Amino acid sequence: MSLVFFCITLTMTLTALSFAATPLVSSRSKNNAGFAKFPLLVIIIVIGFAIALYAATGTPGLESQPANSGAAETTSVQRQSTEARDKAASVDTLLAGLEERLRDNPDDGKDWLLLAKSYEHVGRNADASEAYARAAALGVTDEALGTRLSSGEPTASVATAEIRGRLSYSQAVAGQIGPDDVVFITAKSHGNPMPLAVLRRSASEAPFDFVLSDETSMVKGSGISAASEIIVTAKVSKSGDALNTASGLQATAGPIDPGNAGFIELVIGAAATETE
Repeated sequence: MSLVFFCITLTMTLTALSFAATPLVSSRSKNNAGFAKFPLLVIIIVIGFAIALYAATGTPGLESQPANSGAAETTSVQRQSTEARDKAASVDTLLAGLEERLRDNPDDGKDWLLLAKSYEHVGRNADASEAYARAAALGVTDEALGTRLSSGEPTASVATAEIRGRLSYSQAVAGQIGPDDVVFITAKSHGNPMPLAVLRRSASEAPFDFVLSDETSMVKGSGISAASEIIVTAKVSKSGDALNTASGLQATAGPIDPGNAGFIELVIGAAATETE
C-alpha cells in the first residue's frame, strides 16, 4: 500500500469518526440509541469504500513494469543494430575517402600503405597486395605487411574462425541492381536473428570476394568464433539501410561451421552452394 493511499484512508476514517463522536458522546437516553447506530454505519461504509478503491487501483506503476521492460529490450536491439550500421558505414567511408584522395594524389606512398593496411584489416587481401605494391613503388614499405601479403599468411587482425566467399548475381536479377544499391553480408548464429558480423559493400562492385571474421563483428567479444553454426546471408538494399532490403534480392548459405567453412558462393537470385 502506497503512502499516499494510506494518508487518504486515514483522513477519511478520522473524518467519519469526527461525525460519529459527537452523537455517541451526547447520547444519554434510549431514544438516541437508533441515531447512535448511524455514525457506526458511516464508518463501515467509509472503510469499505477505501478497500474497494485500493482493489480497483492496485499498486500504481505495477502493470506498467512489463511494458517498460519490453520497451527497454526493443531499444537495446535497435541500439545494437544502429551501432552495427554505424561501424560498417565508418569503415566503408574510410576506404572511400582514401581511394578518392589517392585518385587526386596518386603519388602519396603513405596513403597507399594506409590503404593496403585498411584492405588487409577487412580481409580484402588481393586489393591490399595491389595497394602495397603501389606504396612500395613509391619507396614506402612495411616489412611485416609485405611478408604477410606475399606469403598469403592470415593477418594478425583476422581471427582464426573466418568465413570466406564470393558474391555475385544471377542473370535473372542482374538487371535489377542499381548503381547506388548497397549489399549487406551478414553472419548469424543458427537460430539467432541477431547478426554476429556484417560487411557493407557497394552492390555495383560484385562479383567480389569477402571475408567475415571476428574483426567484422557487431559487438566486440561476440564474433563468429563464439558460434558453432553460422548462417551467411547477402541482401541488396536500395536505400542503403541494412533494415530495409529489397524483397527477393538475397542469397543464403548455411548452416556452416565457422572453424571449417571452406569457400562459399553467394549468388543473389540463385541457390548458394558451399565448396571446399
